[in-house]
Amino acid sequence: MASCTMSSTSCCAQCSQQFPEGLFYEFEGRDYCEQYFQMLFAPCCHQCGAFVIGRVSKAMNNSWNPECFRCDLCQEVLSDIAFIKNAGRHLCRPCHNREKARGVGKYICQKSHAIIDEQLLIFKNDPYHLDHFNCANCGKELTADARELKGKLYCRPCHDKMRVPICGACRRPIEGQVVNAMGK
Repeated sequence: MASCTMSSTSCCAQCSQQFPEGLFYEFEGRDYCEQYFQMLFAPCCHQCGAFVIGRVSKAMNNSWNPECFRCDLCQEVLSDIAFIKNAGRHLCRPCHNREKARGVGKYICQKSHAIIDEQLLIFKNDPYHLDHFNCANCGKELTADARELKGKLYCRPCHDKMRVPICGACRRPIEGQVVNAMGK
């Protein structure tokens, strides 16, 4: 590990010049000026090309400044989270799952970011696994025929019992706009 210290008398082991303002980097028992320390020992960031000083993110046979290592699709920083190598790209888990689902024609749950293999629930135009929601009235786990009312989800029986208009022809609750005709 390299360390930077202050000195008034020593010289760079590579260029033999005195250290400007006494600042030098020590590596394996030898002292180096900043320029030669970077050229000899500091890795270059694969993204921006700058020397990586401090923490280095190593991934896909390259070195990265932590803030430069990002998901190729959404640009989320990947330095501190798991990533997936996908066709030479580095992707965060949600983007990887979306790409995978797109390839097999399936939905991605907007809560768990996993592929939905079984029945799904569409809530506010987004797909979810059924087991992420329970009826706001009885607490029962919802099925694909769940209904939304005033921003809350209900199982079909609870929804049908609420004071919603009933269709005069089919006797089922009306979702959306209501048109009254002939007193019904």
